[in-house]
Amino acid sequence: MSLYGTKEKTDAKIEVFLLRELNEEMRLWDVLVEPARKIRIGNKLFFDDVNEMVAEVIDNTTSRGRTLRFLYDEDGQHDVFKRSLFALGEAPLPRYIIDNREVHHATEEDMEDFQCVFAEKEGAVTAPATGLHFSRELMKRMEIRGINSAFITLHCGLGNFHEIEVEDLTKHKMDSEQMHIGKEACELVNDTKRAGHHVCAIGTKPDGSPWRIAVQNPADENDYVGVVEISDACAVTSGGYQRYFEENGKKYHHIIDPATGKPAESGLTSVTIICKDGTKADALSTALYVMGLDDALAYWKTQDDFEVIFVTEDGEVVATEGLKDSFTFDGKGNDYTYRVAKR
Repeated sequence: MSLYGTKEKTDAKIEVFLLRELNEEMRLWDVLVEPARKIRIGNKLFFDDVNEMVAEVIDNTTSRGRTLRFLYDEDGQHDVFKRSLFALGEAPLPRYIIDNREVHHATEEDMEDFQCVFAEKEGAVTAPATGLHFSRELMKRMEIRGINSAFITLHCGLGNFHEIEVEDLTKHKMDSEQMHIGKEACELVNDTKRAGHHVCAIGTKPDGSPWRIAVQNPADENDYVGVVEISDACAVTSGGYQRYFEENGKKYHHIIDPATGKPAESGLTSVTIICKDGTKADALSTALYVMGLDDALAYWKTQDDFEVIFVTEDGEVVATEGLKDSFTFDGKGNDYTYRVAKR
């Protein structure tokens, strides 16, 4: 949240960006200030016309960082202080939005709009942009369609505002971010996977690196045959190892071969599709599973918009060549072998 005020004596205009509360009792806050060169230890900053919301600079933390102690008399009622403080603040819109407005300030509507509708915990310096498109209406439509939601907490850090100013990336300083993944979210995701349904992760990893997705060992739910790294793509797996029943020692799974009307017997135990289109990936994973390895590879060679990881009944893991740099085979603890299929 951004606060705008003036410096004592000079009435110089200043901007204070609230990062986090350090001490509730003493009303200490970690902040960024602008212009930093004018704001020194001992300075008092005023944020309203009646001088009720006043802060004193008590420490320099970085070139722009300061620790402020708010000199606010709220009779010990911290919630009153927080409400008064936040009432004076503005949504921390990116500079490229603020600078393109006729009045270079956020509005009251921005405080609600620039926030994820499911946000609960205080701590982020800005809203995670990948969740902003979820409206209450969309969340309700998902609920009506039976789509479950698991929520995690990501406190977006200052790195969202920092440009890379060095040629040698090893010298660029990354800012830390807090993330909390609760037990309830983990259980919901794992139960969904065990039931054979799809899991969709909204957003990107904070450090910009690809998502790492383990490809399950069809013979052991506690093991995996490898890890694939993807960005801006979907990974969908079909196999007969999760939803099935046994009769007279024979397994009958849910993937039906249209040519026979019976569960497919293609020599495959799982097919994982990597594709930008989730619906297409879903259809392809089932179709290629029914086709079998040879016919599936022949079809893949005619296409250029998806890649595949096959696991066969004979203990072989086959990845198409588009994944040779992003799929890491792991044969520890199992008897699988690995090869890359080329066009």
